[in-house]
Amino acid sequence: MQKSFKPSTFGLFIIAACLSMDAASVATADPLRIGAILSLTGNNAAQGQYVRDGILLAMDEINKRGGLNGSKVDLVIADSKSDPKAAVDAFRAMEAAQHPLMYISYSTGAGTALAPIAEASHVALIGLVTTAIDFTKGRDWVFRYWPLGPAYITPLLHILQDLKVKNLGIVYQNDDFGKEQQKLMSAGFSATGGGTIAQAFELKDTDFQRQIAAVKDKEAIYIAGSGASLLNITRQLRAANYQGISSCRQVAPTRPYLGCLKCPESM
Repeated sequence: MQKSFKPSTFGLFIIAACLSMDAASVATADPLRIGAILSLTGNNAAQGQYVRDGILLAMDEINKRGGLNGSKVDLVIADSKSDPKAAVDAFRAMEAAQHPLMYISYSTGAGTALAPIAEASHVALIGLVTTAIDFTKGRDWVFRYWPLGPAYITPLLHILQDLKVKNLGIVYQNDDFGKEQQKLMSAGFSATGGGTIAQAFELKDTDFQRQIAAVKDKEAIYIAGSGASLLNITRQLRAANYQGISSCRQVAPTRPYLGCLKCPESM
């Protein structure tokens, strides 16, 4: 199943973010420079490229209409390589060379790594697809354009209860997103009287046979992963002839996918 992407969402988001800045900062003929640190390579490359293309289209539409308050919008893009450390390096390089008015980041890992640096630099950071509950906590310069982590878990717990699942396997990526999802799902499912077993994997991993072997006997498996890792785990579960229920997080967390190994091939 192919995902559809709606760039107009990002256009509205950017307009709102820019217009919320100090009027003295935007009421100028100088370009409004926005930094975008996105996953263009690595595990989340496909999603990061969708985001890049949507933002570029929105920028083009905004500039054709005269920009914002008479200023054109200039987008500076850097590749986080789906790696929080690379995201930090990209931020520091961009801040030193271009000093954007604000930044956009993609993914929980990149966002949580950049948040304290943006706060210390007194520059606005907007996290896309950033679920970590503490991402904005105690910060004045950090904002989120995405639901919190529990938005993935609550509907899945209701479905698992309806299906009377008592034993759940959790396969999660070993980063801020995966660890928070594992913690939330384990606590929520245990509160319903169910039992869980969790197996972590690294984003660089391509072979998930060890994790699959540990959870294959469970009635259902929750995959707290993203990008290429999510797709590879799904394929390897299918190859292992897993007969239970699998669930994975999709782009829209209020519509989690639950099925018998039918996670979207495009993920």
